[in-house]
Amino acid sequence: MTVLDADGHVTESYEQIAKYLDEPYRRRPLTFPLYTADGWDRRLVDKFHDWAGNAEQWLRALDKGGMELAVLYPTLGLFMSFLKDREWAVRLCRAYNTLMHEEAQRLDVMLGIHASGSHLGGAGVELFPRFIQAHTCSHPFGQMRQLTSMIFEGVVERFPDLRLAFLEAGAGWAPYWMERMDDEYAKRGEVEAPALKKKPSEYVRSGTVYFSCEADEWLLPQALKLVGENQIVYASDFPHWDHSFPGSIDEIRDRGDLSDSQKRKVLADNCRKLYKLQ
Repeated sequence: MTVLDADGHVTESYEQIAKYLDEPYRRRPLTFPLYTADGWDRRLVDKFHDWAGNAEQWLRALDKGGMELAVLYPTLGLFMSFLKDREWAVRLCRAYNTLMHEEAQRLDVMLGIHASGSHLGGAGVELFPRFIQAHTCSHPFGQMRQLTSMIFEGVVERFPDLRLAFLEAGAGWAPYWMERMDDEYAKRGEVEAPALKKKPSEYVRSGTVYFSCEADEWLLPQALKLVGENQIVYASDFPHWDHSFPGSIDEIRDRGDLSDSQKRKVLADNCRKLYKLQ
């Protein structure tokens, strides 16, 4: 059975990014490696040691898992929105755009919404004393905020063909949040979300909003039913510390609560549609 990865990661280094910065910003001293950006030790010193900062390392990972291809997101780049220095943030964004694809915005490509797994996103997550608590909440809370904003601000109404993917928070939360947005819209939508022409859940079910799943999440069958079985994608999250690749592939293949057709869609077909892969 073919497997396509909708959400893997490049563990890029500061040196790799710095060479794409404009002068004089490329001469800025790099962060001391013993001090993490948000203060959390994700890898527990060296317990979680997978790393994939270049094409060669990722090709080995593809072979290890028997995957056909993977779509990659950054790691350091996920912290971009936390920068307080506006000029520095602009320069870093420009460096990433140059590094990845300067003309991506003019192409028919999807827009991925991805959190950082850190307390720096706010929303009360910064109050937790341990990373296990912050990491539990950071991804889903961030995705819920972004989906709420993009729906009620009318992004999905103004750009009906734009493909959106909410990545690394699982898919089980989506039906609950769709229902909650519908309830709020029924009470206040006419006044506070006038751009919408239908219920929030109808926009989510339209076929352009995707969610990545966890291989073992209990509510995956319900997400496939209530969101749409053509809108849930597999994601390895390799090589981040909390990945379960390549075992996660077999977890989906071996599930007894999904049909073979659903498994093919989750593992490959939906990813092809999302990224318009041949």
